Amino acid sequence: MKTKKFFSNSVKAAFAVMTTVVMTMGMTACSDDDEYLVDDEMTRGGGAAPVSYVERSWDGTKVVSTVKYVTDYIELKGSDNTDYSSYELQSDKWYVVKSNFERCFINAPSGKPANLIICNGARLFAGVMIDEGDALNIYSQEGDGGEIRATAAHDRVNHWKYPGIGSRRTMGTLTIHGGKITAISKGIDEIAAISGGNKGSDGGGDDQNP
Repeated sequence: MKTKKFFSNSVKAAFAVMTTVVMTMGMTACSDDDEYLVDDEMTRGGGAAPVSYVERSWDGTKVVSTVKYVTDYIELKGSDNTDYSSYELQSDKWYVVKSNFERCFINAPSGKPANLIICNGARLFAGVMIDEGDALNIYSQEGDGGEIRATAAHDRVNHWKYPGIGSRRTMGTLTIHGGKITAISKGIDEIAAISGGNKGSDGGGDDQNP
């Protein structure tokens, strides 16, 4: 089993996405007030219990971490591990994983990026598809206690191979602000854990957590 720890050449890889990010900060859990419990794929309106996330940027000399909050978001939860089940993220929307969420794939949108927060103690199990022109921002909370586990897949019917994170052709833009992200090629020939596919290339990328 091959595990890729860094982005390829054309993707900025200051942060090793395969390793656990250990930071000396307290953990901030998502709110689970019964008043605000929602079903899968239901958008919360503004004014609901906020969820915190950490936005990281580079000021030229160091990483600057800023805690922010979002109240208008879609909670992702539940499991559907049927063959090639997928979830389509929408442009300029916020998504929060509070416990566990499982799909074969989640698909990033074109245009403005989707924003995905993985809460402390939560896990997302899915291949992360980011085709050319697509964009996705991934955020953690203080303590970086959330996890994404993305495994490459091989569609033997159509003979398509998908990386754990990226595209089977040319990869779009991925910005990682924190968290534990594990991408695995699972021994599939001619496909990387994080990359464009064997008919494409790596796309743009940025990492705010070197």
